[in-house]
Amino acid sequence: MKPSASLSNCSEAQSSAFRKVTVLGATGSIGLNTLDIVRQFPQKFRIESLSCRNSIERLSEQIKEFNPRLVCVDTGDQARELRESFRSGNSCPETEFVWGREGLKQISSDPEVDLVVAGIVGAAGLEPTFAAVEAGKIVAVANKEPLVMAGELFVQTAKKTGAKLLPTDSEHNAIFQALHDEPPERIARLILTASGGPFRDLPLDEFEQITLAEALNHPNWEMGQKITIDSATMMNKGLEIMEAHWLFNVSVEKIDVLMQRESIIHSMVEFIDGSFLAQMGLPDMRVPIAYCLG
Repeated sequence: MKPSASLSNCSEAQSSAFRKVTVLGATGSIGLNTLDIVRQFPQKFRIESLSCRNSIERLSEQIKEFNPRLVCVDTGDQARELRESFRSGNSCPETEFVWGREGLKQISSDPEVDLVVAGIVGAAGLEPTFAAVEAGKIVAVANKEPLVMAGELFVQTAKKTGAKLLPTDSEHNAIFQALHDEPPERIARLILTASGGPFRDLPLDEFEQITLAEALNHPNWEMGQKITIDSATMMNKGLEIMEAHWLFNVSVEKIDVLMQRESIIHSMVEFIDGSFLAQMGLPDMRVPIAYCLG
């Protein structure tokens, strides 16, 4: 489908040079998928910054491959150990290592960065994602919790700073593509789809026997553990309704959920003239991420 005007303009502005990208949560599901896309299109993207909390070994491999200018980890000890490791091996001598909350805000608001992929899970992603919005960045919003917790603040701040919020959730990315900047008064309904997760057909009297491994075995999507559990309980869909409300300025009463077992229809928009637009595709998170990267 044709990109919305805001995304199209962003892409055109970056067409003559690398798009410089920060990846928050580089070793998680969103981060790994983002780096896979960058790996396939090295002529289009340059990784400026990476962040990671615990998976230091995997982060080290990413640093060697992408040679980022800035890397943020959780603690000062982690930063010092990485710095010493890379300096002693004469590898990535230009990389600067920062840490903690201030480090995350630093790489999110870095003047050299064009686009921030916000992939830190849960409330921990609130501050760095907001720092990117305050700095007027293009923000690929892959963690829904900041918009659930502070959606009005994010939207109003983006209007002031010129930041662009690009939804990376497959459902919201589908709506973003289908809307084509249509005004809210033209929208009759937003329809988010849900596979139903691994327990859609399980009798209620068997729920007490559910194991963690079963809950983490989503039938269609490969995702991080938190969102996979939220999908199994359907809590994720409640969060997505709140996220859609803020992203698209549509009242909660106009947002419905439709079961679509195969996860092929990612979402639909119904307009006041009775027409529908649906976005369809295979269940692969690289598709909406690539759309946001431009």
